[in-house]
Amino acid sequence: MSETRKRSRKRFGGHAHKKQKGSRELEVGAQGVLITCNMNERKCTSEAFSLLNEYADALYGPEQVTSMMSDKFTTEMLQ
Repeated sequence: MSETRKRSRKRFGGHAHKKQKGSRELEVGAQGVLITCNMNERKCTSEAFSLLNEYADALYGPEQVTSMMSDKFTTEMLQ
């Protein structure tokens, strides 16, 4: 008969009181990039990625393809 009874509320986990891992606040002296968006997260992500790529190209120069990748690409194209 105990199998058919509903579980009492105390048997369900108390997830509301668990502490989140890590801090959600900015600390003094924190370094890095902070990017925020309003709703359209996919567009914001791609826009931030392109901005970071532009800055990296200006700072380090354009990305260079390694010789192994270019050799593999040319052999695949010839076949």
